Amino acid sequence: MNGPASIDTLPTLLDFAPNAVHQNVVRDLANLHLGCLASFLTPKPHYPGQYHSLGTGFYVVWPENPDIVRLVTAVHVLEGFDFKHGRITIGGRCIALGDVGHRNLDINRDVVVWSIPSRHFIHYGITIVAGFPLWLPDAAQATYIPTQSFVIMGYPASKNKALDFRDGKEPDRQITAMAIHASPRLSNEGILHLAYSGKGITESWVGMTTTSPHLKGMSGSPFLRIVFERDTDRLGMVLAGVFTERDKLKQQLSAGWFGDPWLVPSR
Repeated sequence: MNGPASIDTLPTLLDFAPNAVHQNVVRDLANLHLGCLASFLTPKPHYPGQYHSLGTGFYVVWPENPDIVRLVTAVHVLEGFDFKHGRITIGGRCIALGDVGHRNLDINRDVVVWSIPSRHFIHYGITIVAGFPLWLPDAAQATYIPTQSFVIMGYPASKNKALDFRDGKEPDRQITAMAIHASPRLSNEGILHLAYSGKGITESWVGMTTTSPHLKGMSGSPFLRIVFERDTDRLGMVLAGVFTERDKLKQQLSAGWFGDPWLVPSR
């Protein structure tokens, strides 16, 4: 498989793999990366030990400093988070971190990186944190062939209203993983915009549906570019940004740029 010459003329996943919808490719890719996701939870009033989802985040691998865990989300998610009473998840566990570490905010892109000393996870017996790697452009371009297909995966609030973590329970949180097959536009501020009418092609496992996914609670989700590995033709995903907003009036989705090796902001 040869890579296309221009980022503006890249094919989509469906051009490379016409049967991807019937083969549930997006579901399978999402399942491989569930361990990288986090939920930001807020207590459910009058129900001790129960929480509902405020937003989504994800962990990022930062090899040069393994003593720090990086948790990424949208700024507006963290602004609504109760550091005293709220909880975050890692894997199937729900933990209290409090107001620890350091947060780097990019207000324009609506992206925040929360750097948390690893001792706060070790306190709970957590010594391994799965995360998405950040790729340097040269390495990514040598390893992968990019597509103009993207995946947003996270925990919608509508499906995660009453999560019971009492007595060490690990409730089954419901994930939404959706693909958008479109060419993004990168603004000068470092925001990726994609046309989105609210309708899409559902995979076989979902069944027939005419309703658009509920994206409330999905803010802070990873925005991932689907790629093909050059040597093997295997499918993968590379971190491109942080999902921040659906604008129904403009019929578009927005994501703050965060790592896409093929579309890099000029400033």
